[in-house]
Amino acid sequence: MEWLPNSPDLNPIQLCWKRVKEKLYHRFPNIHKTKGCADTITRHLAEALNVILAQDIEGEFLEKLWESVPRRVAAVFDAKGW
Repeated sequence: MEWLPNSPDLNPIQLCWKRVKEKLYHRFPNIHKTKGCADTITRHLAEALNVILAQDIEGEFLEKLWESVPRRVAAVFDAKGW
């Protein structure tokens, strides 16, 4: 089966990034106001993302996400690609 790798219907990483963004803005609501040069902003964002990935993205969420792939693929087949 072929599909676009960025299809949100079939690519679980899209849903994972959504969760990371939600958690990031919840834990660090002013992250978008970070000031400084590009290196400073990048370092600050990387530190915040490390916190989110280590503490807020649960293994159970990732497992359920992975287990949902066959169901989502079947739904796309049932919808004839739509």
